[in-house]
Amino acid sequence: MTCLAVLGGIAKFHKSFARMLAASRAPVSPRLGERFCWHAAASSIFRAPAVTQGFQRLQRFAVYVPWNLHEPEPGVYNFEGRCDLPAFLCLCQELELDVLLRPGPYICAEWDFGGLPWWLLRGRDPVPLRSSDPQFLEAVERWWCGELLPRIRPHLASNGGSIIAMQVENEYGYWGIDPGYLEKLRAMLLDTLGSECPLLFTSDGTFWPDLQANGGLDSMLRTANFGSEPSQRLPELRAAQPRGPLCNMEFWIGWFDAWGALTGKSFRDPRDVARTLRRILEAGASVNFFVFHGGTSFGFCGAGGNISQVGQYEPQVTSYDYGGLLDEAGEITPKYLRCREVLADFLKKPEILERTFPKTRRLPESPGLEIEASLSLEQALPCLAKECVKSAVPLSAEQVGLGYGYIFYRTKVPASDLPLTFGGEAIRDFASVLFDGQVLGTIYRNDSGPSREFRVPKAGRLEVLVEMMGRVNFGPALLQERKGLVGPGSVQLGTPFTGPLRAILGWEILPLPMDEGSLAQLPWGTAQGSAARKGGWERGPRFFLYSLYVQNPADGFLALEGFSKGFACVNGFNLGRYWKVGPQQTLYIPYPVLRRGRNEVLVFDIDSPKLAEGQRPPAPRIVSEAIWSSGVLPVGAKEAVANVSELRDSLWEAALNSKTEVVRSLLEFRVDPACKPSSSISRPPHPLRCLQWTPLIALAASGSADRAQVVAELLSAQSPSTESSEPVEGQLGKACGERPLGVQHCGGSAAADGAGPERVPRSGTVTSGPALIKEVLRQALARQHVSELDPHLGDLQPEELESLEGQLEALVHAVRKRRQYWLERRLESAQRKHDEVCRGRQTLEEEQCCVVCSEFQKSVLFMPCRHLCTCRECAAPLQLCPICRTSIEEKLHCIQP
Repeated sequence: MTCLAVLGGIAKFHKSFARMLAASRAPVSPRLGERFCWHAAASSIFRAPAVTQGFQRLQRFAVYVPWNLHEPEPGVYNFEGRCDLPAFLCLCQELELDVLLRPGPYICAEWDFGGLPWWLLRGRDPVPLRSSDPQFLEAVERWWCGELLPRIRPHLASNGGSIIAMQVENEYGYWGIDPGYLEKLRAMLLDTLGSECPLLFTSDGTFWPDLQANGGLDSMLRTANFGSEPSQRLPELRAAQPRGPLCNMEFWIGWFDAWGALTGKSFRDPRDVARTLRRILEAGASVNFFVFHGGTSFGFCGAGGNISQVGQYEPQVTSYDYGGLLDEAGEITPKYLRCREVLADFLKKPEILERTFPKTRRLPESPGLEIEASLSLEQALPCLAKECVKSAVPLSAEQVGLGYGYIFYRTKVPASDLPLTFGGEAIRDFASVLFDGQVLGTIYRNDSGPSREFRVPKAGRLEVLVEMMGRVNFGPALLQERKGLVGPGSVQLGTPFTGPLRAILGWEILPLPMDEGSLAQLPWGTAQGSAARKGGWERGPRFFLYSLYVQNPADGFLALEGFSKGFACVNGFNLGRYWKVGPQQTLYIPYPVLRRGRNEVLVFDIDSPKLAEGQRPPAPRIVSEAIWSSGVLPVGAKEAVANVSELRDSLWEAALNSKTEVVRSLLEFRVDPACKPSSSISRPPHPLRCLQWTPLIALAASGSADRAQVVAELLSAQSPSTESSEPVEGQLGKACGERPLGVQHCGGSAAADGAGPERVPRSGTVTSGPALIKEVLRQALARQHVSELDPHLGDLQPEELESLEGQLEALVHAVRKRRQYWLERRLESAQRKHDEVCRGRQTLEEEQCCVVCSEFQKSVLFMPCRHLCTCRECAAPLQLCPICRTSIEEKLHCIQP
């Protein structure tokens, strides 16, 4: 499938750019043309295993190089299988595709640790990352100059190869604390490659000026990363680089998903993507679609994402679908077709539109795989653990030489009346806690309070199995991303309220990489056949082995209903992590990992439920399409549930075209009751549960009574009874197949603080039409849903309006009071953290105009380890830090209580 060729993309370089090429000591490409035209597609060979089987359907353009995969241990290099970069470059050359190589050393890419190798965190004092520190540069030089650059030298454009440009670092402007670092990286490339060095460029945001200033050099091409508003972003790039071509190196056409997130799949309207693409091209800029094809974060290298504004860890799902032009399985999407139309028109190549693409063959669906064997962790441990490290206190995974997988801790605890307590930063990232072989519970990194405390009735053996879910890949938290049980006081007897804490000492630590070699040693022969099918085991970590028989290998998806959290492998190939909290509910199976006949499917569950003897064990099944958000999206709604407006537009379009069944399927779409979010996830798993309005209220608020009436009539046609005595909201709940969606799903509200008005009682039975809309609006206002409803207030009586006005005034007062309280607490927390972390450092003051009250005020800054800027008059956070120009919103997680 020559997808890139369809999108128009052989890169050409403008002759007027020769001066910048000379400044970087890079030769002019032999494919130098009359016009700089950089229409590219981003993808990752390490996320697409088909590259190991003849590179079927894999043709890409902008390519990351993950250091952590290529150098898993210091001085140990891997260029085999999906890491075979030279073979991929040969393929690109055969297909006459040019390559923009992005070798890092930091790549972000929603990849574990941003592509940096885990062993940089091994020492007592971690290596200063992304800096001119000699220890870090020595590691980079060993990797680049000793291994990577010699391997890619034959593939440079100056040698007749496909590499026409190379990126230096990645979005360094967001880090930007060492101006000499980029110079040293550039010098390293030029000194090694000499006159063969291709064009060098950097890639950064343009959301404030210092991003380009800190992230680039005048001797290299600067490019910008953005997904919208090219009329604002491109002038910012031009201001940073007065001469040379404009390039959007990452045109974000979607986004990534996190475990426990509201949306089922990253969504962006294809029409919006196409409009933005056209504006970029009309501005004379080049574009790299990010991503063209995302693929899958197989194994344990999916990223831990970022630390959110409220200090929450946000690990990313296994799928890297991203809402790309091709989906996870490589299928054409509506977004692809829209962008193809734009490029065909812009490039004056209508023949592009004539190409058709056959749908990929899929595995036939199966009701459930047959179990062959099952092992508890205790049975498997002797084969999984290659060594046992003894230590007085728990050590992190990096300290015992483990990069990925799981780590097992055990110790003896004395009899005590005090609870067993895990420290606030102790668990990285998910743990199953056992006492004498019995599960006490699980702890997630984001959990707090009582969920971290356990009562042990007697002296006994404490065991903790910790899953490492992925290191943070962006932001300052990179520096603290050790895994396992972290810190000497990670496990203690007592709580801060019961007096002095007593540390638990004397630990045995067993690294469990769960790699293909160790999993192949599992003693399945001790647990074969009927014994596994009969069940009869306690709750706890457990392995399952299933058989999958395939006549013709093809792509498919593995659905894991009945399982809790863990990973799955097919024929030894790790498909990645699963977690019942969603939104991802299936794992992609690429056809190259399958073989004709019998295939082994291994599933590990860290918290397998108790199974009585005779009870059937859970069985994964094969499905033909990905499942998101605890259920298959109904026909016509696959990309329409990301937010209120998209759902509203989809409903209206379906209603307008008399697609009654689509409307009903949208309104009936509900969360699978068997898959509820755990207590550790603060957000519900499906977007409809986060809406403050039902779909009908959302339609009513759209400004068109006709739209609302159409869907109201469709909805009333489904109602079970026209004489129901329930409130209208209850009728809506039944018609939608779910209880009403209220404020309790949407975070804080005035009602939550006791300040909101009581619910208005129902005045009469209403079943359909405008009367139903009016009653729904009345109850919606009573529940504080007060946005965009002005067009629908005309039917209310004066006394009703007066009552609503009073309720709204009370609500506004409560919200303002709550906001002021939160701001004051935030300032106090920031001051406490500043006193604790920055003792002896000065508090700096700078003049800055407040973006809220527009007054020129003093701004308080806590530097250098914490940033907080507030206007002393209005106490509102400033948009940018006046010194470091960092967005304050991105730093809020540093200053939460």
